[in-house]
Amino acid sequence: GHLMPQAFEIFDDVLTTYEIEDIERLMRQPHFPWYMQEYTATGNCTDIRFQDVPFISHNFINRNKFSSFAQAAIDLLNKVRDRTGLNYQYIDRAIGAASFKTSSPIITPPHLDMETPHRVLLYYVNTTNGQTAVYKKDTDYEELTRVNMRAGRFLLMDGEYWHSAVTCTDVNYRMIINFNLL
Repeated sequence: GHLMPQAFEIFDDVLTTYEIEDIERLMRQPHFPWYMQEYTATGNCTDIRFQDVPFISHNFINRNKFSSFAQAAIDLLNKVRDRTGLNYQYIDRAIGAASFKTSSPIITPPHLDMETPHRVLLYYVNTTNGQTAVYKKDTDYEELTRVNMRAGRFLLMDGEYWHSAVTCTDVNYRMIINFNLL
């Protein structure tokens, strides 16, 4: 499949303004099922650089289980594939996640989404000053980069890079869809 030679790739301008607004509208509707999660990672991080925050999530797709909204995630992925040439064999997971505004930026504990070799495709549903921190391999969480959240932006990275969410302080919520692709 299409694998990036560098650690990550950013795709902007893949979706139309209407498509971008449509996804956020879907995930903001009153009957969209969100579920409370106490921790972004395991809840046992003792490194003072990082702090866990509660968030809400929706499993569009999780290991062959499909929510009634799964088709929206599949359609989104198909658009990226058709417009960028992104290749993948299998969608292992597609999870919507939203965290809420904090008074100062909080960096959540670094994590890998899964142990199996995979790629992570993050879709930023809304524009915020929240970020995704990506860490250099084999370091004590030395930052490789921070990616800014822009509605409609996709971040594709190799799943072996540890990463964290950085909370937003400017708008009420930070909303993403996280795809794990095999």
